[in-house]
Amino acid sequence: MDAYRYDRRHCTRRKPSQVPDIGCHKVAFLRPHIATVPLGQAFIDAVALGLINDFADSQPEVLADVTVLLPTRRATRTLKEAFLRFSKREALLLPRICAIGDVGDAEFGFRDSDTEDYLINDIHSVPCTISPTRRKLLLAQLIQRWWHARTGDTPNAFDQALHVAGGLATFLDQFQTARLPFSSLDTLVPEDYAAHWRETVDFLRIISKQWPTLLAERDLVDQAMRRNLMIENLTRQWKDSPPKTPIVAAGSTGSLPATADLLVVVANLPLGCVLLPGLDRNLDDKSWEALEETHPQYALKRLLSQLEVERCAVANWGDAEEQPSAIKRSLLLSELMRPKATSAAWHKLDSIDPSAVQGLRTITCPDLGTESTVIAMMMREAIETAGRTAALVTGDRELARRVKVELRRWQLTVDDSAGLALADTRVGVFLRLIASMASTQAAPIPLLAMLKHPLCNGGMAHEIFRDYVGKFERSSLRGPRPPPGFRGLLETLSLTSESEKLGPWLQSIASASEHLLALTSSSSAPLADILKSHILFAEWLATDTNCSGAVRLWAEEDGETTNAFLRELIVAAREAAPVRGREYEVIFGELLADAVVRSTCTRQSRLHIWGPLESRLQQAELIIVGGLNEGIWPRHADADAWLSRPMRQSLGVPATEQTVGLSAHDFSQLFCAPNVVLIRSAKNAGTETVPSRWLVRLEAVLHRVGLAQRIDCSTHWIALSALLDKNCSPQKQIKPPSPRPPLAARPRRMSVSRIEQWIQNPYDIFARDILHLRPLDPIDAAPDAIDYGNAIHAALDRFVRKYPSKLPRQALDDLLTIGKDCFGAAIANPNVRTFWWPRFERIADWFITLERNRRFDLIESFTERTGQLEINAPGGTFTLTAKADRIDRHVNGGLYIIDYKTGVLPSKTKILSGEAPQLPLEAAIANSGGFEDLNSGLSRALVYVRLDGGDPAGEWRVIEKNVPALAEQALSGVAALVGAFDNESTPYHAVPAPDRGLQYGNYQHLARVLEWSSGGEDK
Repeated sequence: MDAYRYDRRHCTRRKPSQVPDIGCHKVAFLRPHIATVPLGQAFIDAVALGLINDFADSQPEVLADVTVLLPTRRATRTLKEAFLRFSKREALLLPRICAIGDVGDAEFGFRDSDTEDYLINDIHSVPCTISPTRRKLLLAQLIQRWWHARTGDTPNAFDQALHVAGGLATFLDQFQTARLPFSSLDTLVPEDYAAHWRETVDFLRIISKQWPTLLAERDLVDQAMRRNLMIENLTRQWKDSPPKTPIVAAGSTGSLPATADLLVVVANLPLGCVLLPGLDRNLDDKSWEALEETHPQYALKRLLSQLEVERCAVANWGDAEEQPSAIKRSLLLSELMRPKATSAAWHKLDSIDPSAVQGLRTITCPDLGTESTVIAMMMREAIETAGRTAALVTGDRELARRVKVELRRWQLTVDDSAGLALADTRVGVFLRLIASMASTQAAPIPLLAMLKHPLCNGGMAHEIFRDYVGKFERSSLRGPRPPPGFRGLLETLSLTSESEKLGPWLQSIASASEHLLALTSSSSAPLADILKSHILFAEWLATDTNCSGAVRLWAEEDGETTNAFLRELIVAAREAAPVRGREYEVIFGELLADAVVRSTCTRQSRLHIWGPLESRLQQAELIIVGGLNEGIWPRHADADAWLSRPMRQSLGVPATEQTVGLSAHDFSQLFCAPNVVLIRSAKNAGTETVPSRWLVRLEAVLHRVGLAQRIDCSTHWIALSALLDKNCSPQKQIKPPSPRPPLAARPRRMSVSRIEQWIQNPYDIFARDILHLRPLDPIDAAPDAIDYGNAIHAALDRFVRKYPSKLPRQALDDLLTIGKDCFGAAIANPNVRTFWWPRFERIADWFITLERNRRFDLIESFTERTGQLEINAPGGTFTLTAKADRIDRHVNGGLYIIDYKTGVLPSKTKILSGEAPQLPLEAAIANSGGFEDLNSGLSRALVYVRLDGGDPAGEWRVIEKNVPALAEQALSGVAALVGAFDNESTPYHAVPAPDRGLQYGNYQHLARVLEWSSGGEDK
């Protein structure tokens, strides 16, 4: 049997005759015990080729007894694919391939081929793992109990406790991964520390005292603890009884203490080999000794120290020679990654072989949108070559999402290692909408959002259901909010013309959701019961005429994942304390936040998006390192919510610099790929970004050696991205609309309040009175300025009707009482109660003072009088209508035409020029005796009353000069306007005088004003 073994200190090999007898296998394991795959070589391919060369030709059956340990499950899948590729798809017995974190799991068949015993004999003695959801719920309960014990108050909201539990669980994982004893927390804070740190440590006793007890009672452990126990058991077993089959631990840097111990044992097994990823042997010894935690080689240096192996003793894996370009690239990497202590050596750097930058491209895009487009285009180009693969590696999820969207323009799917958040899937969104509806007791907006979801059918055909929803929205949900709950909605619907048709439909939804809404309205409801009722209602709601709701919800990939998650959640929720029903939406969202759907349909895609962790040991013909800005490469270390930096050091919790070092190692592996693009955006959301420190170092080194101009900046991609959505066809200038409807369609009556709109923008008259288009009221509309104005008008109308001549002593109190009645339910709105009502109180006081002074000169007051006046026009009689806010008959016999306004009053210039003709036209109608129940009389004054509740609360503006002439002039103007539009050749122009501005613009989007107006843009 041929085998090699390194003496760990002196790098000498033992002869084959010195190898102990390890059993009946005739294994030709021609590998050193510690090796590396050089930077620039495809790591997984090297592992597969090395093992195939050793075993597949001479002893193919022995390959099945080899065990390969890899850092991630994704790496295990990639290695299996590599074996399939290199075997030319012929039959091949694969080795056991396992992720280190999964060692001991029965699904991997981790058995010795001779004894058929588990390689970990006491695998079943390790407790099962607590699910993340169950852990979060239990930690939240402990947090609530801690708060109650500390303050004596009612426990804080469960949704807040859940959020804190998520952060506490992360800290717990860090603590257990580092294999730190919980007892170290007890002596953490000296007396001279601030009091709040002692409170923090007291809070952390939740995980040091209560949490271990709680888990022991349930015979469970945390996932990090179980992983440690399994790896420690395997480490101990292999140390005491070395396996009789080859073991290869490949790709790990030993960043986790338990993993590092396992690698030490593997390196000392008779048939063990530790394969390091990208050990830099170009770095000079001085720099090697000065490595900091942020350096990409620091983790490997620490591992070699634990292995008691010198760097020079590590040989290359495999027989393939390194490519000259890869060697030059790795030399460049060594220079740009020099530690600070030896960075002065850059000044002595004379040259670097130009081949080092061959296949390396850098691109700086103006913004994130351009960056995502450029990346998508490069990936699209890559797969033009049959079998070629491309991968984007980034920690920026916003960039990843944008690239996925861009790729859809070519109907391309991409394998995204991050998966899709369950909360954002089709089923996840539907369930969250139901939770929102239930928590708000069927408030209009959450209810309508739920009803409009594609999965919502309520046992009906989808088209019919959507038609019902549309009619229900228009009849009952637009405008002020109905009374609460389905009962209030049914009452509102009963007052509409759609009641007979939609009543039974809405009642069926109310009945199906009755139990869920009863639970969410409760101050204390079992979480498991709410979840069950939630699911039952969702299944009922998803049912259509052809398929049950359960099938429609749970049949597809996202549904299967959601169903499994909810089953686990219901089991975990049985241990949760009762919750306040109104918090259910936030609780459900918090529990759903960490769940992910990973598609199996995209794994065969030649396009990939990987995070830095998932990219380890992966390979593609084109590597795009995206988002190369500080904060992404490397990611900013979040401040620890629990411990200060000195506390972390004293406990032995890994420093944040270690994360930077691992990220730097990921970048190094990617940087040495044969074809790599380094891309960043100069701005993100309008804010300047800072290029990654490694990109800055690269530029500095290249400038030093004069290679900055030799690197491919690929600026043509940015130009192409600008052309991608550009319409190259000639742009036709859009003209303003100028409809010319027939005379029969043109209006023959109009209110005086709309004449000004007709003058300013005839298109609005066309849209409203000819096309009969009306803007829809907002859904669940809050009271607005129009409602405020209507309430004030109504209050003053009722008051003047009640007291048309003389005022009582308690006039102000009466007006305030009437005002409260007119404001109605709106006064419960905080904005109305805080802002509007105090303004009305000031208006009422000002108005009563004014009225007491004026009433001596008045005979009688009339409010809300309607009137009309017929005008002879070329197209036939045109009727001018009016509804006057108030008309006062003065003791001199004249009429005062009064208009209340809560907004801006028209200027005197506009009134006299005829641009604001409302009151002059009302005066003309009054002069002709056109107002009902009002004897004819001559209008003597036009009064504009501003009521804004400020200081002063109102303004009384009177025009008394030549009012009859002004009325006649306005009437003549209207007659001329009507005559002009009775000519069918006269168009209804859109904004013929845009410099005047419009007070209201309900139809500007229909007229496409922004597209044709000067200087306008389609925003």
